[in-house]
Amino acid sequence: PGPIVMTQPDLQALWLQAVAHFERDELREAEALCVQLIQHAPERPLAYTMLARICHAVGLTRNATFNAFQASQRVTHSPAHEIVIVATVLLEVGEHQLAHAVLGFVDPGHPANVDSLLEIGRLYSVLEDQVQALRCLRLARAAGQDGAFIAHMQGIVLSFLGPIDEAVAACEESVAKDPAYGHAHWSCAQFGRK
Repeated sequence: PGPIVMTQPDLQALWLQAVAHFERDELREAEALCVQLIQHAPERPLAYTMLARICHAVGLTRNATFNAFQASQRVTHSPAHEIVIVATVLLEVGEHQLAHAVLGFVDPGHPANVDSLLEIGRLYSVLEDQVQALRCLRLARAAGQDGAFIAHMQGIVLSFLGPIDEAVAACEESVAKDPAYGHAHWSCAQFGRK
């Protein structure tokens, strides 16, 4: 036989296996795959985010925070959906300021990021940056995202920023788009509307 050739593993296949194990709560298997991913592609952030979630799930708070931080150091030039994942994990481990900084890597005005704008807006709202949240939500709506959830999110954000009539109108729009959407009804009730 000829010489043995070492091949690079299929990183996408490894990642999908890790996700499948994680979703089935098979944390040891997911962890082992994440370690492999990091060995082969240490510059990619998502394996670190999964390790952070695994550590968080088993009560290893310091390790969870360390891995979330590692992900944040590798996400600078990543696509928006990966930045959203890293920011979400940073929030989960209580790193709010770093989560906000990571979201800043996304240009909300860039057309490639339009599919992530709703989630980015939601995260900015959670992080109490209602101005950035409203900007992202308005850009998403201008790009055609027009469901009950985004109308409701805009109403919530406007309830912090004003004018309150626009907040009420957005929540009422949400109810009109989906009469079964309970959160929008609750928001309307908070504004004194039926």
